[in-house]
Amino acid sequence: MPASPQETSTIMPKSYCFKCRAELKQPARYCPSCGANLSKLRSSGKLGLKGYLALLLFTVFLWGSFWWLQPKLIGTPPKNTATGPGGSRARGELADRLDALREKVAAKPSDLKSWQALASALLESLAVHRGEPERAQLEELKAALQKILELSPEDKGALLSMAELSFTLQDFGSAEKYYRRFLKIEPDNLKIRARHASTLAFLGNHDGAINELREVLNRDPENFAATSYLAIVYSQKGDLKHAQELGKKALSLAPSREAADRLSAFLKSISGPESSGDSAESDYNTRLEKLIRNQPVAGKRFDSLEVNSTEITLYFKAFPMDQMPAGPRQKFLSRLKFNISSLKESSGKHVRLVDKDSGREMAAFDIP
Repeated sequence: MPASPQETSTIMPKSYCFKCRAELKQPARYCPSCGANLSKLRSSGKLGLKGYLALLLFTVFLWGSFWWLQPKLIGTPPKNTATGPGGSRARGELADRLDALREKVAAKPSDLKSWQALASALLESLAVHRGEPERAQLEELKAALQKILELSPEDKGALLSMAELSFTLQDFGSAEKYYRRFLKIEPDNLKIRARHASTLAFLGNHDGAINELREVLNRDPENFAATSYLAIVYSQKGDLKHAQELGKKALSLAPSREAADRLSAFLKSISGPESSGDSAESDYNTRLEKLIRNQPVAGKRFDSLEVNSTEITLYFKAFPMDQMPAGPRQKFLSRLKFNISSLKESSGKHVRLVDKDSGREMAAFDIP
């Protein structure tokens, strides 16, 4: 007789070394097979601040790479594994399937199809996971993808997933490398070219990003992503004239009202007059304040800001961030970080979100 949903949800999954896949019979500091430091991984717990703030990108990665990768590996993805009356049972079945695949790759470490199936199941597990992913889950996925690429260096699904996972963890150097490897196989994939360009921008290679985006636009002049990315890169370089021109063009190409609203907020944030000398800091503060007040979620709760050479403090009133669900909270923070980074003067600053009345810090992040 099948286990009830309640019984299934309490079954403890087997534990495996994230590096060599050996089953761990009992808690240990080091893997008895390969010597990997397991306590270091466990003590890291949840994702650090940078990974936590990148969860919006990670969500895009999961619902993009997962649905793109899985049919190529093991067929049509399952439906509604996280919701509905059988949701708990479905998650229990997924845990059992993961255990079986882990045993399979441990027994046959050179079986490419088994590693592909494991990577796909891990993506599925992350997609239905409630709450913030544990770093151990991401490390296991990373190890599986690396093994696939060891066995099949031109596996497009693994290359793209490694690029997106690296981007999510803000390892932009690795992300750029995997995007580049993917583009050697699919040089005409304009969507990935635009993503590669955004990685170059995060690495500070603005000219390289501009050249890449210009190439995309030469092939597809109405590509919204490339046009909007290019506007942002020019703003990061301080070329507000080109940024505004491209931003207005991107606005006419926006595929949705939400995209148009975000782009409009960006354009408003860079619409202040160019200035120099003693007025430059004041102009930056004005543009930054305008950008925050145009935020769809928090603009009405924004009170004031303080800026110095190393830090930006944003004050809010009656803004209950603690009550926001994890997904919307990370979506808000990621958008806010992205928008603030569009202003060149924000580079290298630490950003704090503070409750005005209590002085309590609600969130913080760094601008690359």
